[in-house]
Amino acid sequence: MFLRGTKPNINVPDYGDSTITDTIMKVSIIIRTKNEEGMLPQCLEAIQQQTYQDVEVVIVDSGSIDDTLSIATAHKCSVVEIPSHTFTFGHALNIGAAHATGEIMVAISAHCIPADNQWLSYLVQQFKERPNLAGVYGKQIPFPHANPIEKRGLQEAFPDGDSFVTTSDTRFSNANSAVRKSVWKHIPFDKLLSGAEDIKWCADVLKKEYVVGYEPRAVVFHSHKESLSQIIHRFERETVALLSIKSSFFRPHSFLGYVVRWGRSLILDYVFLCVHLTSFSYAIKWTILLPFYRMGVYYGQYKGTQQYKKTGGSLRAA
Repeated sequence: MFLRGTKPNINVPDYGDSTITDTIMKVSIIIRTKNEEGMLPQCLEAIQQQTYQDVEVVIVDSGSIDDTLSIATAHKCSVVEIPSHTFTFGHALNIGAAHATGEIMVAISAHCIPADNQWLSYLVQQFKERPNLAGVYGKQIPFPHANPIEKRGLQEAFPDGDSFVTTSDTRFSNANSAVRKSVWKHIPFDKLLSGAEDIKWCADVLKKEYVVGYEPRAVVFHSHKESLSQIIHRFERETVALLSIKSSFFRPHSFLGYVVRWGRSLILDYVFLCVHLTSFSYAIKWTILLPFYRMGVYYGQYKGTQQYKKTGGSLRAA
């Protein structure tokens, strides 16, 4: 656990001392919340420290019963409340976007923390110069407490780099992204999906011949502190969504196929753990827990595959 107002002590790549010239485009930062009192203060304080200052923050809350709403109010955020039973990731973003007044809409998870005060500038700077740019997603790095599975996954999904690049890859992530509002008006996020609304949106805008980019200098800390049951549920939900949109990022398997993948992935997890050893206690802990957590990933995917098959391919948001 990190103290309020502090950031984890992790080395972030040095991209130089040059100051980014901020554009005059207004930015609306949309944060989806439900009982996020643990990390939300750090997220909002990091946003307030950004060099890019023409910003509003819109909180879309789906039924918090902790101090989330009072934290948002104390940080002068606009708050939109929606019933918890109506929540999907896409619906909440669409609600926030409808209330946003900025030309550029930035999505960040409530448990993400921008790594420096240039995060927002890097994330939005390309929009002014590229009128056909629909969206940008940034780099995610794990917190120190993250399990090796997440650390390895983030390293593979969000490579290092020192400049913005356009991409045809649909690995867009609304944990750390920016979207042009004028494009969103024509292509909103899918409100029925149980997840992967960002991947589907990216695929949709690319089909319309817009441009999407990856900005590795727009860095946030992001990882989950989940129990085994939470991991199973998350991967089940994401699997249903990815199968629903026929994403190239996921291929379903039989039960035996998932067992084989569990074994192969576990070997790579242990190699990663050895290469990126942080402490003796961390190594002991995850040497014991890795088989169970990796099993949770593939058992969740197996459950999601079976759930999707039972619906005949029609299941979306549960």
